[in-house]
Amino acid sequence: MNQSTLEPDDSASSRTIEGMILGAPAYLVVVAVAVVTGLIWVMDWTTGAEISFSIFYFGPLGVATWRFGLRAGIASAIVCSAAWLQADWFGGATYSHPYIAYWNGSVRLFSFLIFAYLLAALHRELTLQQQLARTDPLTGLANRRHFLEVTASEIARSGRYGHTLSLAYLDLDGFKQINDQFGHPEGDAVLMAMAGVLQSTLRRPDVAARLGGDEFGILLPETGELQLDELLQRLQGEFLTATSNRGWAVTVSGGAVAFLDSPRRVDRAIAEVDGLLYEAKRAGKGLLLIKTWRRDPNVAASGDEHQTLGDPNI
Repeated sequence: MNQSTLEPDDSASSRTIEGMILGAPAYLVVVAVAVVTGLIWVMDWTTGAEISFSIFYFGPLGVATWRFGLRAGIASAIVCSAAWLQADWFGGATYSHPYIAYWNGSVRLFSFLIFAYLLAALHRELTLQQQLARTDPLTGLANRRHFLEVTASEIARSGRYGHTLSLAYLDLDGFKQINDQFGHPEGDAVLMAMAGVLQSTLRRPDVAARLGGDEFGILLPETGELQLDELLQRLQGEFLTATSNRGWAVTVSGGAVAFLDSPRRVDRAIAEVDGLLYEAKRAGKGLLLIKTWRRDPNVAASGDEHQTLGDPNI
């Protein structure tokens, strides 16, 4: 699958504590964890055995586990336990038997390991749930919700940097007949075949989604009209090859818009692409309509958008 399909976009999540932990360079996180652990050890040692700083070790331990996984959590748990034990020794802690220090150290290590294990399990489960919330369960592509979120983010980015982007909606002609004649399992196979073609044809930054039923969406950052036309023609050809090999009488119709300027409203951009798909479906089967869009320079920034669309390519 294209990486962008399921990766989080540049949103408010990057400004949370989790976003900073996951978004920071790995070496900075390692250095931060080591420095904080060392500072806690120094405070634990200098304050003596009467005052415990043990609870603060869970901070760097949690960061290491959340960012790098269970193995890093285990390593951090061992380091934290050793630091705690050393702080007790240097802080003048006394015991009735020398083995008590090792027993306490083992208990602390076990507590840290349990914490790391539970935190890693929680992180895996949250990641899985986030992925499921963004993914179409049948095809593995992005679902409609995630596609619209990524599209909104990409439109905002293209507006900031003046980049071109393209949007395309695709619909399968004859899909209903496959379902009626051969049943839903065969229809699901058609959808999965389309998803496979999308995954093998699109570039890494592109995002493919199943929007519902037999309709698919494609977001293509920094893609102009010529690139868009070439990609859709190649995609259509590969899908026709796949369907003919299986004996399916299914073709692809599509509407696509190359936005030379960034539209101010996401719903407006979606409406343009959706309307073009509707025109293609009305005109016949297997048609791909492509237009370019540029904002009217005479329209004030606060006014409604006006767009200039070229003649569609078929």
